[in-house]
Amino acid sequence: MFEREVTFEDFKSKFEFEPKLAYLMGIEDEVFLVDARTDKLSTKSFMALDYLNDFNLYSYEPSECQLEYRVGPCELFDLGVGMKYERSRLASKLRVLGLKMSHMQIAPADMPLNLYPDPTGRYDVFETMEPEKALSAMRIIATQFHVGMPDFKTALYIYNAFVGKEFNHLLNLAEEMSPGRLEIYGKVHEVCQPPVFPSLEHMFNYYQKKGWERNPKDNWMLIRMTVHGTIEFRMFGAMENLKDVERIAYYLMQRVDLIKMKM
Repeated sequence: MFEREVTFEDFKSKFEFEPKLAYLMGIEDEVFLVDARTDKLSTKSFMALDYLNDFNLYSYEPSECQLEYRVGPCELFDLGVGMKYERSRLASKLRVLGLKMSHMQIAPADMPLNLYPDPTGRYDVFETMEPEKALSAMRIIATQFHVGMPDFKTALYIYNAFVGKEFNHLLNLAEEMSPGRLEIYGKVHEVCQPPVFPSLEHMFNYYQKKGWERNPKDNWMLIRMTVHGTIEFRMFGAMENLKDVERIAYYLMQRVDLIKMKM
């Protein structure tokens, strides 16, 4: 079927910024599901999500051994309490199903390769992926940080600052916290410095070359602007210790505040 070419205006319209959510923090926390009786990974994410019955708060991942819950957007001083509450609530609900969650940094190499039956087709690529590459993608989970942006201009300026001078420090910090994880991630997606975009037009042209202009979510870079009007930081591994989550969140917001001052 013929698809109309995506114009620059079409592309911009895919990104939704909400000024009232600007500079608030959001977290996507991925977890492994473990059988509470055997302590082995469980392929019951479909059953768990059906029981949880809230796709605004919970979502699936490529592996049926994983799911994700979300916290925020919220002020930094509410983040720790929000994370603790949502983890406790999720743990209680999983307990009913004979499951518990785990933030293990890297899953065993013999983990199940069951693929979640994604209704959107986003993970269809896994069906044709080399087994070693698919395994690498499923062995790792992440705690991902989102910072809300008021508009495209601000988002582009702050994104460029982070992928410039800040990137290597963040990468080193991620490796220090989760040794070996980025090496496994690199077997699936390239671990490299995202490009600086001098303008939105340059960003659009880059997405066109990559084939991402129809669906910006196809951009898997370690720092990216999202369609939800945030800048997302994707290099960090799963964080079981909430103090680590708060430490990184405070660091990112501190840097955002300093970058804003230079606009």
